[in-house]
Amino acid sequence: MEAAISAGVKAGYNRLDLGMRTEAAMRGGYSDLMKVCMAARLPPLPPEEVRRRLQHEKTFTQGAADVDVVDKLYRAFFEGVAGHAKVLHFTVLEWGEAEARQLAAVLPRFAALETLWLDGNRLGAGGAAALAPALKEMPRLARLMCAAPHAPLARCLACAARPRTC
Repeated sequence: MEAAISAGVKAGYNRLDLGMRTEAAMRGGYSDLMKVCMAARLPPLPPEEVRRRLQHEKTFTQGAADVDVVDKLYRAFFEGVAGHAKVLHFTVLEWGEAEARQLAAVLPRFAALETLWLDGNRLGAGGAAALAPALKEMPRLARLMCAAPHAPLARCLACAARPRTC
């Protein structure tokens, strides 16, 4: 559950696996350490998927009672964050089309979202096509950040989501 929560709220550059550190990275600055230790991260999971994983992939000492408690905690967290988050940072995560599809499934639940950072990923045309319908459902989204060399992707997503502005 902790990984699912941090995937939803923590910027990728703040989610580090320090077990991957090297002496050279430790001698350098934070950016050196970040490049070496940035942990893999998936898009936020919808509560239904977390519940499924709790029921079928995890083992608890109190069985179904623990599943219900953890499910309730995650749902409360997710609904609170999804209902109020104005900015999401999903940068330099090496996401591709599969992750774009996962993100597209959950993105419309972030009703207050105004800015979405996706630069540093490899979403490609398939990822853009997967995200475009979800972005159309987000009336508050004003900024989509996909810095070079992904600028064509940013234009594609922006035009798909807001065709009247292109």
